Formats: sequence, C-alpha cells, structure tokens
Amino acid sequence: MYNSSLWKKYSRMYEMHLHLVRGLSSNTIMAYLQDIKKLQDFCLNPHEKDNIPIYSPLMVSTDYIQYFLKYLCSLGMQGSSQARIISSLKSYYRYLTDEGYMDKNPTIYVVQPKKIAYLPQILAIHEIEAIIANINVHARYGLRNLAIIEVLYSTGMRVSELVNIKMNDVYIEEGFIKILGKGNKERIVLLGKQAIKSINAYVLQSQDIRHKNNIYATYLFLNNRGRPLSRVMIFLMIKNIVRKVGIGKTVSPHTFRHSFATHLLEAGADLRAVQLLLGHSSITTTEIYTHLDRSYLQQTIKEYHPRSKME
Repeated sequence: MYNSSLWKKYSRMYEMHLHLVRGLSSNTIMAYLQDIKKLQDFCLNPHEKDNIPIYSPLMVSTDYIQYFLKYLCSLGMQGSSQARIISSLKSYYRYLTDEGYMDKNPTIYVVQPKKIAYLPQILAIHEIEAIIANINVHARYGLRNLAIIEVLYSTGMRVSELVNIKMNDVYIEEGFIKILGKGNKERIVLLGKQAIKSINAYVLQSQDIRHKNNIYATYLFLNNRGRPLSRVMIFLMIKNIVRKVGIGKTVSPHTFRHSFATHLLEAGADLRAVQLLLGHSSITTTEIYTHLDRSYLQQTIKEYHPRSKME
C-alpha cells in the first residue's frame, strides 16, 4: 500500500471545512469523504502498469480525473452514481483552489453525465391506511412503531430528523415539533390529531425505560435498550410492516415524505407552503411533486374517464 498521508491530511482539512463552515450533517460529510476516498484509492493504486501513483490530491490533473471516470464506467457504475461522485470532487477541488492549495481546479471542465429523472414512488392514501391498520399496538413496540409512521406521514420530515427528535422539541398542546434539518436549519413541522394521539400513548408506555436510561431519556423514540433508534432500524421496521400488508412497492421512510407532499398538493395545498413544511431551501426541489400530481391526475383520467377506455 502506497503512502496516503497527504490524501488524509487534505481530507481532514476538508472535513473540518464541511462541518464548521458549511454546517453539513455528519451523513452528508461522510458521503463526500467516501467519494474522495474512491479517487484516492484509484490514484494510489494505478490500474495501468505505465502509470505512477499520485501521492497527493494536489497532483491530480483534469486528464487523470477523466481517466478515473472512465474506470468507473468500466465497472458498470450508473450515471447517477457517477454524477454524485463528480459533484463531490468538484466541491473538494473548489475548496482546495479557493484556499490557495492549488492554482488550477482539475474538475472545472469535467462534465457530469445527464441524470435520468425518476419520479419518487408514493403510497396511495388507502395503502397508508392499510399500513397503519396492520400495526399491532398490543405488541411490545406497537405503539412506538405506530407513532413513528404517524409522525413521518403527518409531518413529511426526513428519517434523519426523526431519530434526533428530543422530548423538549415536541409541543403536544400546540401541535407541532421543532426539528433541526439539513444545514442545521431549524423549522417547525405540524402534527395531525392521530400523530398527537399516538405520541401521547407511546410516551406514556415508555416511561419505565426512560427512567432506567436517563442519559438517552431526552430522545423521543428509543430502542429496546433505551437508546435512540437508528435510521436502519426504522427502515427495517417499515419494510417488515409493508411486507405483511402485501404492498408490492419498495417503501422506505422517505416514501412517507414523498406521499405527504403529493397528497397535500393533490388536495390543493400551495406549493410554497409545502416547500416550507419539507424544509427545502429552493422551491425548484419541491416542484417535482407537481409532476407527481400530474401523473396522479393522468392515471385518474385513464382509470375513470369513459372516453379514455375506448379503443
């Protein structure tokens, strides 16, 4: 293995920049660093005999970046994954040039592959009702799981936001939760009546485990050891419930966020209001749900309009 000390040095400096200056979440920072590590491994372990190892990110040229991308293509990596890696490298080398470590940014002329626009999958209202109806509230974690589903669908929050909810962030009487979103931006999400009811029942049931684990008792959702839930645990919980219900779609915690936004727009909600509720910094991000809404309307016409069924 070749010496990687210089790569590690600049990665640590960039990590501090992402954390302190840009205020990104730990998960986002980790994703950036993993993409940079892919380039590092490629540079330190050349795949052609006549290429020499590149011991520092400052030695990387535009040609070498292009060579790296061709290597990713040869592995069969999808365009969306390549685009993410290129975006990470562009950010990294922008930082190195802005800070004066490099005179020329080697990624400035690198073109990202076009992304195929996939509309996020959503659940129909009756499917969400079926999921909720199939949660056994008398089971050991039934009330907790019900509260999680109700909160995800009631608020449209991200699962990363949900696992970090603290007890003092929940304002039951007022009907809202204060959460810390991407970029450490704070926002208010509103709770529906059923979500409030489920949270109250779960909190009451979990009093014993909270008293035994004072360190983590401040978190709203806890696992069987009284510690905060992980995103993976919530994903698996949802996967198991969906499988029991018999829904053929691939459902994740984020599916409830997509469904929340789409159902609001279908009911006539203002796009700007949905943007604020989702915590999107740009309304263009929220606009994807207007396409989902049109797809829903087109499907409705196809199924129910008498002229659409005629051949």
